[in-house]
Amino acid sequence: MTEHRIYCVSKVRWAPVWWKLRDAHSIPVVSTWIDIGWAPISDWGAFWERCLEEASTATCALVYLAPGEQLVGGMAEIGTVLSHGGSVLVYGSHGQLRTLAAHPRVRCRAILADFTAHPDAMSPPERWLFELAKMVDAR
Repeated sequence: MTEHRIYCVSKVRWAPVWWKLRDAHSIPVVSTWIDIGWAPISDWGAFWERCLEEASTATCALVYLAPGEQLVGGMAEIGTVLSHGGSVLVYGSHGQLRTLAAHPRVRCRAILADFTAHPDAMSPPERWLFELAKMVDAR
């Protein structure tokens, strides 16, 4: 099995969800931004270089958008994952992705259970990520 590396994309307020994924379930989350929280960032350039470097190493990005939320930096992170061959699984309020949702390695659903409708259409990393998300949601 390929060693998967997950890059998490969301608003900072969802960091506790990603901590749980990483810490409680020993999932290979490579997003160190989740540990910064609301701490002041003195060097935004270095911060962005680190985030995009981490995203470039991910096999999958897991994206969550609550209703009314808009991604800003997250769009750059998604683009980085895709440009390096990774897959993206988006769930929640994904309408703002617009045409990006048509990319062959992007899967968008309103709720996680919607992914079960066509599991054969998923790539192996997407299937692995889906199974991982089901496990986390079940706890």
